[in-house]
Amino acid sequence: MAESKWYSRWSSPVSFLKFRISLATVLGLLLIALVLQLVRVSNHGVDEGHNSFASWGAPKFARGLTCDNWRNCDGATQKFDASLHKRFPVGTSAQNLKSVMFAQGFHHLSSPVAKCLKDGEESPVGKLTIRCPSWDQNWDPRNELVYQWGWLPCGKQVSVRWSEDGEGRLIHLEGRYDMTCL
Repeated sequence: MAESKWYSRWSSPVSFLKFRISLATVLGLLLIALVLQLVRVSNHGVDEGHNSFASWGAPKFARGLTCDNWRNCDGATQKFDASLHKRFPVGTSAQNLKSVMFAQGFHHLSSPVAKCLKDGEESPVGKLTIRCPSWDQNWDPRNELVYQWGWLPCGKQVSVRWSEDGEGRLIHLEGRYDMTCL
């Protein structure tokens, strides 16, 4: 009985070794292409020309900050929040805040909700919702910018939330530092 063509193709150890080398080369090139794509996306995201995925390092306002441990980022949050308040005190133009944050790579979340839910308001079934912060029951969810960096085992994120008056001036500003580990 004649051997099948497929089996005879791989019966030689040299042929199988060549196949494995070719496969490893292709997978290596795909990995390089993926890394280059991630760098491109993190440097040229879709939201106002800024990050839409994750960045490689902390933004200026969060450099040098670390969580006390993987479950407690209160100290880093307080320091991040204080640095924001120092640079953008209440009464500062919200547009100035956004411009500086966008320049550092902050971005809006990809699909924010249009309106936050007030205390006691029922969440509609099947819709993405967010609760209004205690400091503003009419808060606009577009008034949040985030910056994400790091990968495995821990990813980090800082976020900036604010409220503004009718003239576009900050009436509340809040910074948060988070870390999530696998």
